[in-house]
Formats: sequence, structure tokens, C-alpha cells
Amino acid sequence: MISLSLKRKRKNEHVRSVDPCFLSSEQLNAMSEYEYADSSSAPERPRKVIASLEDVMQKSKRLQEEGNVLANADRFRAAIDRWRQAIECTPENGVLYELIAQAHLALDEFFEGIQMAQKATLFAPQWNEGYVTLARCQLNYGELDMALQSMNKAIELSNDKDELQMEVQEIQQLIDTRDVTLAQGQAIITTLSSPDAIQVVECKTNLARRGAQLRLS
Repeated sequence: MISLSLKRKRKNEHVRSVDPCFLSSEQLNAMSEYEYADSSSAPERPRKVIASLEDVMQKSKRLQEEGNVLANADRFRAAIDRWRQAIECTPENGVLYELIAQAHLALDEFFEGIQMAQKATLFAPQWNEGYVTLARCQLNYGELDMALQSMNKAIELSNDKDELQMEVQEIQQLIDTRDVTLAQGQAIITTLSSPDAIQVVECKTNLARRGAQLRLS
């Protein structure tokens, strides 16, 4: 009579555990600014294991959602880090670039915001939100004419134009004020003879070109 027996596991044989791939909102909020899930402070996840648990699109979505949680907690640096990791998975996802642009805008990093928003409009040219964020970054950077152009493009692509139209009016008012200031500056310069006085007015006029509200006299 033949008998079957199961092989016993060796004492030194370890069962390899798999780290969870998802972090809860509580875990994210409890992390410090530099304790990112993919940083050296967290357990290293074997790449082969991750690949077997989630495909590229799922990983990108997970990282995007984690970034959203962090941004809602005003942790914009950590959020940007998550979204940049997501871009490595889906480099042509315009939404991710727009989210990063919003974070830079919140951090008063307007030039960086412009760069990211431009990429958003490149990869999602028919998405109005990309142009809205681009316009707001350009406005805060002082590029009034470009901001107006971007916002008009957003209105062209938007179904709800009323709110955006108000922003267009605000930008146009700033442009009108700037143009008046520039004209005043040129008029004042023609009446001055002192090189120092002319230089001061020219400096103020150049600042006015970037949307700054200044008194020239």
C-alpha cells in the first residue's frame, strides 16, 4: 500500500510577506513631510511583487489619489512628490501636470506652475482646466496678456463660462490699469532732465509691465 505524506517546511525557510500597496488617509496624515511611502524610510517593496499586484495605470491612479489627500491637507511638497511618481508611470497624463501646477501656485512658485500647466495643455489640449490653471499662474507671475489669452482659451473650451468670464474681466482691468500707468510713465519721462529721475521712472514703468500697481510720481 502506497502512502502519501506532505513535505514539512524547513525550519530555516521563511515565508516572504508582501507589503500592502495602498496607504490610508490616516497613514498619510500621520507621516512627516519627508516620510514618503517610496522613500528609504519605508520598507523597500520588491519591484516584481508590485508589478504582480498592480499594473502601471493602477499605480498611477493610486499615487494620484495619495497626492490628492496630501494636497487637501496643505502638504503640497509631498503631494508634488506623489504626482511626479505617477507621471513616471503615465508621462502623458495632463491631469497630473495640472495638479502639480496647482500645488506650485499654492506655494507661490508661479514660474514652475506655468511650466507644469503648459505641459498639461500640451497633453490635454481640449481640457479647459489646464488653461485655467495656466492663466492663473501667468497672472500671478505678471504676464497679464498671456493670462488673458489662456483664460479666453479656457472659456472657449468650457461649458460653464460665467465664473471664468469674471476672471477675464479682472485680468482686463489689470491690463487697462497697466496701460494707463505705462502711458503716464512715458509722459513723465519726456518732462525729466535728471538721469537719475528718468531711471527711477523707467524702473517703475518696467515693473508696471508685469502688473505691479505703482505710483510713478
